Amino acid sequence: LDWAQKLTKADGSQYGVCFGAANVQSFRVWYGWLAQNDAKFISDDLKTITINSPAAAETLQFGRDLIAKYKVAAPDSQNPDVDFQNQKCAIHFQGPWWITGYTGTKGLNFITAPQPVLFKHPGVWASDHFFGISKQDNKENQVNAMKFVKWMGDNAATWGMAGQVPANKTARESKEFTSSSIYPYIKAFIDEVPYTSLTPVIPQSTEIFAEGVQTPLVINYQAAFLGQKDVQTALKDMQEGIQAVLDKGS
Repeated sequence: LDWAQKLTKADGSQYGVCFGAANVQSFRVWYGWLAQNDAKFISDDLKTITINSPAAAETLQFGRDLIAKYKVAAPDSQNPDVDFQNQKCAIHFQGPWWITGYTGTKGLNFITAPQPVLFKHPGVWASDHFFGISKQDNKENQVNAMKFVKWMGDNAATWGMAGQVPANKTARESKEFTSSSIYPYIKAFIDEVPYTSLTPVIPQSTEIFAEGVQTPLVINYQAAFLGQKDVQTALKDMQEGIQAVLDKGS
C-alpha cells in the first residue's frame, strides 16, 4: 500500500494499482485474498455457499478502499491489462499469460513478484487447463487420445514458454524451461504454486464463474468495488444468488 501510494500521481495520470473494478480480473485477485484470510467460498461438501462472512467482508472492503479510501486505483478502470501496458498504473495483479504481451511492449520496464500477503498468510487464485476424454466403444481412439494427453504433459515446457506454469513437475524443472527467456519472469508464479487456491470443481462452475456474463458473483463484487452496494449487502446478495444457481443443479 505504501508503494501504491507513492506510485500514484496527483494529476491522475498514473495510479499505483491496476485494479479494474468493472473487470473480471478483480475477482481473481479477490479470490486469492479470500484464501489469504481463510474466508471460505463454499462448504467442504460443495453444497452451500459460505461467502457471506466477516472474513470475506474484510477482503472485499479492502478492494473498495483501494479505490475510494486510498485512491491508489482508478475508479472506472475496465481494462487494467492495457492500463499497465500504457503505464497508467504501476502495480498489476495478473497471470503469467500476459508476460509475452508485456515483454513485447516497447518502453515497458517491468518485473514480476509473488502477490503480497495482505491478510493472514499467502494465497492466490489459480485456474487449471484439462482434457476430457469421452467414453466410447472404439478403444483404439481412446488409447490414442490418452497418448496425446501424455505427450502434451511431457512436452508442457514448450507450452509453458508461451506464458503458463506447466503442471508437469518434470517439465517445469526441465533445463529447456528454466533456461528459457521467459523463465525469469515466470519464476514468481512458480513460487506461488504451493499456496494456489483453485475455484471449486462443481458442475455449475461455468455458470457461477463465467467471465463475460453478469452472474450473481460478478454483479455483486463489482457493485461493492464501485460503491453501488455496501460490502455486507453485496455479500448477502452474492451468496443468495450463487446458492440459487447451485441449488438448481447443472
